[in-house]
This record gives sequence, structure tokens and C-alpha cells, in this order.
Amino acid sequence: MLLTAHAYSHRQSARQFLRGGDAQSALAAAKAAEKLHATPQGGILETVCAAALHIARLPAAAASPVATEIPNRALGETEGASPPTLVPQEPPPMHDR
Repeated sequence: MLLTAHAYSHRQSARQFLRGGDAQSALAAAKAAEKLHATPQGGILETVCAAALHIARLPAAAASPVATEIPNRALGETEGASPPTLVPQEPPPMHDR
């Protein structure tokens, strides 16, 4: 449960970094989140961050407004991810042998 919460926090950080234009930090945070707890939205976020980093490394003339709009639009698709619900789990029953 704790890993899931940490992964969610990393994804939130990745989104903030991406909005702030720091694609490299965004990708690092997204990768850290996926390493802790992989989710479909997290995979999308990691792909968006990688694309944003790739676009950021292009020469200025090659980066078109369309190329910079795609990561922003895709970032919105990961916004619907809800925070993890932390539910205490009971330990498995012990069997006497």
C-alpha cells in the first residue's frame, strides 16, 4: 500500500515537472513511479514525458507548435487517475500443522 502511495506522489511530481517545462525531471519521476507500482495511466505518463524530453532536445526550428501540443493533450489523459485507496489488508489465516 505504501508503495502505491509513493508511486502516486511520483506521478503527481512528474505532472508538475512536465507543466513547468522540466521534461527530464518529469521522466525521472514517472519512471520511479512505474518502478514502484506500474499502472496504465503511469505508462502513458512515462511515454508522454519521454516524448516531451525528445521534443525538448530537438533544434528550436524543428519543434513545431503541433509537436509541443501533443504532450500537453496527452498529459490531460493521465489527470483522471484517482489517488490510491489505502485499505488495510488482513494477514492470511495461519494453519496449524
